[in-house]
Formats: sequence, C-alpha cells, structure tokens
Amino acid sequence: MTTTTVLVVNDIHMGSNEAIMPGAIRIVPDNDSSILIKPSGLQKFYFKEWRKMLKRVGPVDVCIANGDLVEGINRAEGGAGNWTNELDVQVDEAARLLKMIGAKQYYGTQGSPYHTGLNTSCDKLVLDKLDGIFKTDLYLTVNGIRFHCRHDIGYSGVPHGRATAPNRDLINTKLNSDLYGNVDISLYAHTHYSQGVMNYGQKAFIVPGWKARDGFVRRKSSNAFDNGYGLFRIDDDGYYTYDIYSFRPPQKYVIDDFTYIEEK
Repeated sequence: MTTTTVLVVNDIHMGSNEAIMPGAIRIVPDNDSSILIKPSGLQKFYFKEWRKMLKRVGPVDVCIANGDLVEGINRAEGGAGNWTNELDVQVDEAARLLKMIGAKQYYGTQGSPYHTGLNTSCDKLVLDKLDGIFKTDLYLTVNGIRFHCRHDIGYSGVPHGRATAPNRDLINTKLNSDLYGNVDISLYAHTHYSQGVMNYGQKAFIVPGWKARDGFVRRKSSNAFDNGYGLFRIDDDGYYTYDIYSFRPPQKYVIDDFTYIEEK
C-alpha cells in the first residue's frame, strides 16, 4: 500500500517585511547597481520554520498553494511595508521558496486581487514557474478523496464566530452537490487564522499562512495571526490522516515594547 502526501501552504505574501523570505536576496534595479536585501529576525524565524516543515513532511507528492503567494504593491501602505515592490522579484522568490518543497505536482488558486491582481495574476505566474496547474478555485481528487480549494473565506473579528463562514460554505457545497459533486475536504486561506469544522460528513479547514501583522493590521486591530500549514496523508484505500500545524513567532519579533523611566 502506498500513501500520497498532500502539503497545503498559502498566504506567503512574498515581498512583505512581515512575511517569510528565503534568505538574503540580491536585486539588480534598472540602473544595474545591485542591492543586497537581508532578512529580519522575524523573516529568519519563518524560514527556519519552513525548513522544519520540509524535514517533518518529507517527500511531497502534491503541493496546493492556496493563494496570496506574493504581497503585491501593498496599496494600503503605499508600498512602505515591503522589502521590494518589484512584482517580478516577488514572483521569482515565491517560486523559489515553493520549489524547495520538491513536490511531484503543484496546484494553485487565485488569491485576493488586492495583492495579486487578475490581469495578470501573480499567483498564476508563480504556478507557471513551477509547471503547476492554476485555477480560480480547485477541485482535486487524490486516492478517492475529493478536495475543494479556494483562497477567500469570510473573516470574523470575534473568535467564537470563526467557524461560521467555513461551515456555511460547507453546507452550501453539500446542498449544491448536484452541481459540484461530493466534496470530502474544503480548504480555505485568507483570514490568517486556523479553524476547522465538520458537517454532513465533510471537513473544512482554514489553513494559516506565513505572515505576521503588518502596519495596516496594527492600526486597525489587536487580533493576532496564526502561522502554519496543512498536511494530508492519503492511502490507496482513501483512508487519510490530517494535521493543521499552527505556530506563532516569538513576541520580540511581532511587537515593539518600550518602558518609560522617569528621571529623578
């Protein structure tokens, strides 16, 4: 009996100061004077966790890259929160990072148009570099287990409401199975928190990503992000195990903490 390994990663946001970065990167702008950009402590932490993921997971048959693979031009902050606003650099580095997984087959979905655009989609450009298959949303059957993968899902600002959106979508999928067919596992991203729900014998998961709170989020909310990935192992008989690995970076990388001492 053989087992097929499916690794799910999303919300890489390559180009953001607050997201994963695969080591130092040398950029050659139009004036041909190269610039070496070094990762921050937070980015080094994320890349260390990425390497730990690769070691833990082992050989990967299928990698699902479920959207927001690059940060884009970061409109909310006028590009100030990025280490590069060059989309081609973001695409190249996101593809390089994903290529480290060494999957036999890559699949990808469309992320938020805010980040990637639709014409042309940077998410699609990343998948093209991996010889992958790209869809707006993806239906994929592995050893009899049928996945539905989509990036966007409703966000809840209250923790006890986070299961509402995936549960609603799961029920709608079941009620419209005459159109969509039966789905065993629905996978979402986008919210940057981890959540799971089961209904009608189906499972739905929001898989966390690889970014911390940026300046835009800091100005609006105290909600923190989860980080991580999803891992499914499916044998020939359709029996599967699943894990949603979730972690958070050390406090020193996420907040600026100051103490005021009054002189006497």
